Amino acid sequence: MSSKLGYEIYNIPYCYQNDQNQLVGYDIAFAYQLARDLDCSLEFVPIHLEKMGEELSAGRYDLVMAATIMDEERIVAMDFTHPYTEQDNVLVVPLKQRSGFVNLDQLINQPGVKIGAVGGYKYVLQRHFPNAIAVTPTHIDPQLTHGQVDAWVWSHIPAFIWCLSHPGFVVMDYHGLIGKRYFSYPVRSGATDFTSFLNNWLALKDQSGFKHDMYQYWIEGETPKKDRPRWSILRDVLHWVQ
Repeated sequence: MSSKLGYEIYNIPYCYQNDQNQLVGYDIAFAYQLARDLDCSLEFVPIHLEKMGEELSAGRYDLVMAATIMDEERIVAMDFTHPYTEQDNVLVVPLKQRSGFVNLDQLINQPGVKIGAVGGYKYVLQRHFPNAIAVTPTHIDPQLTHGQVDAWVWSHIPAFIWCLSHPGFVVMDYHGLIGKRYFSYPVRSGATDFTSFLNNWLALKDQSGFKHDMYQYWIEGETPKKDRPRWSILRDVLHWVQ
């Protein structure tokens, strides 16, 4: 049995290509664990952000695991699992221009600022920065790095990771004043049984410690600890060692 998984590679540390062009990340770790639990193989299929609902309905892929935003616009076209994380919306801006983005009220009312956004972040841009010039390309590179936009709307963790490899830029976190984003796994609209299964499966991964371990590794950057052997009456009480 094979399961088709939709992905989008510009979501470090959730779903991205490493130096060996391997698809890795927090969500990809969950994808492989799901395949192991279901005893099935995985087929990775690139998604088109603006067509996810159509592609899910057409069976192009079974679900998407790539830091996908759950919002009011998208729940009309597809179903979602319960969100597995929430993050502040932020702006990524050039370090040299940081002072111009400190005062949020002034920024909101300032016309002519070019702000880039893709996917679900476009609604953040429209709602919170109505006077800005909206730019909606495919990705932050090369728009921001080449000065084609003044700022970029993103979520805190992917933005922070991106800035680590681009030291000329910083994250402006307004602590929820420009909203939050909720990451979830989209499935075909009306797939209630599958959605219910995924929600229960995610709860099991949380209870088992798998979610914690993956968060520590992919988000916090900690090396996984070696699992301690399960408690045994022969070893721990009688001290029998094979």
